[in-house]
Amino acid sequence: MRYCLDFGKCSPLFAVPSAVVDEHLLTCGAASLKALLLLLRAPDQNADIEQMARDLCLEPAEVHAALQYWVQAGLLRADPAEAAASQKEPVPQNPQLEKSSDSQTPPAELPQKTPQGPVPKPSKLTGSDIETIIQTNPDVEALLHESERLLCKTLTAADISSIVSLYDWAGIPIDVILMVEEYCKSKGKTNVRYIERTALAWFEKGIDTHEKAERYISELLEASENEKLVRSAFGIYDRRLIPKERDYIHTWFREYGFDIRLIKLAYERTIEAIQKLSFPYINSILLSWHKQGIKTPEAAAGEARTHSTPQVREKPEASYNLNEFEQMMRNSTPQLSNKPKM
Repeated sequence: MRYCLDFGKCSPLFAVPSAVVDEHLLTCGAASLKALLLLLRAPDQNADIEQMARDLCLEPAEVHAALQYWVQAGLLRADPAEAAASQKEPVPQNPQLEKSSDSQTPPAELPQKTPQGPVPKPSKLTGSDIETIIQTNPDVEALLHESERLLCKTLTAADISSIVSLYDWAGIPIDVILMVEEYCKSKGKTNVRYIERTALAWFEKGIDTHEKAERYISELLEASENEKLVRSAFGIYDRRLIPKERDYIHTWFREYGFDIRLIKLAYERTIEAIQKLSFPYINSILLSWHKQGIKTPEAAAGEARTHSTPQVREKPEASYNLNEFEQMMRNSTPQLSNKPKM
């Protein structure tokens, strides 16, 4: 279905910078986008945080954080007086983090930096936050330079905030972050938001060292290659595999230890039997072979001749001699008398 704008109902119009769509549509939050649209609707008026909060049904602190995104992106300029006041009394971008740092909260109540359950979404860092982190750990600056080299692009303020947050907030080691970036790039995904989600997903799985990341990447690449082999063998070119099908493929290769030749043979047997592709049916064949210890197409062919070929049911042999039975019936049949009945 195609859609087109009804300009008769879109009047009056106001301008939106192209950079908002080209560079920030995937990285800015919903609150940031809504706040910017309010400002663009009345560009001659200064932002009233309280009024914008009421219009957007948000807290003033949330509106402030939303506008800070555009300040860091260079599309919005803060009033000097407001900026000075903000530096004296900064609005916390993450109230939980602010409360934890100022109070004597036990370490156990702080956001965990070990993979135990879902990792909280990294907070958006300001430019001053990032400078402080870099001064504390110069390796973070090297991380940003290497990220730009790997991703072949200049990082935006939002990109920098996301990458540094993965290290500072989530506690993901720098070398693991770089490995995530390299893996995502190999898949053609260089959007930092995608990289951020991938890094957090890995960390939730307990992948928090270089060695674990290497092993996991190797498993992912192997799984991807196996899926390509199966798609080609089964003639699946017009759609993606669903999760259940991918689980079957993982089982065939990783658990059963089969190669593509045996899997393709099971596919051919399935087409012969039911004239359509069925992953469960193929799995039933492969499971049977796995239980029997069959590992090669030759062994599977032998098993088919012995067990799988339909046997023609022969007529059971009689447990008696038919000739003897007929003779016995003649001898025991009463003879009819020719005398007329009275």
